[in-house]
Amino acid sequence: FNTLTRNPNYWAPGLPKAECIKVISVLDPIARAAALITKEVDMTTSIDPQLLPVLRKNKDITLLVSPGGGSSRNLTMQIDAPPFDDIRVRQAIKLIVDRQAIVDGPFMGAGEVGNDNPIPLSSAVAYTNVAPKQDIAEAKRLLAEAGYADGLELELYVHATGTGYMGVAQAFVPMAAQAGITVKIKQVPGSAFWSETWLKVPFSVTAWSARPPGTALPQPSMRNAGPI
Repeated sequence: FNTLTRNPNYWAPGLPKAECIKVISVLDPIARAAALITKEVDMTTSIDPQLLPVLRKNKDITLLVSPGGGSSRNLTMQIDAPPFDDIRVRQAIKLIVDRQAIVDGPFMGAGEVGNDNPIPLSSAVAYTNVAPKQDIAEAKRLLAEAGYADGLELELYVHATGTGYMGVAQAFVPMAAQAGITVKIKQVPGSAFWSETWLKVPFSVTAWSARPPGTALPQPSMRNAGPI
């Protein structure tokens, strides 16, 4: 953990009020929520959506909902690895996803749909406020054109210790099946995902953290960007 101590020369009189802030990293979402419930921690920056019904019943906990873009969950495809080196396959994957169903399901409504880039649709600088729609028929056409008319098998790597990662993977499996794609989920320990799996497998569930547009937009195009 890291400890931030109060600056005695802070510009505003009487602030900051806390003598220090201790920042603790807790990867497991259940352990993170438990620490909040038992008051081992005063706050957490993220909660697994599946735990929201329990936390909403706790009168000692205040839940704050931030606008979209704080952190997004993505199906990441490496465009230099087959079958994702064919743009038609990547386009098909995008059309397979029912974005609203993922928001309503794994995220329990606590989120907003995305548009294949780190700028949320609700942002004033987004180029559009309309999200792509699911289109299974067009996805099938693109896959057939790419040579996968008889189907496609994919391995989707994911770690279960982050907020929403496994939920996205599990929701995607039946969506992909509608287009003839069989997806096998490969679960990786959270402690090893970013060091041993990220950028080493062609298909995975990853995340983008919020950034100003000028720094956010180049990230998806950087082959060795690392976790963001």
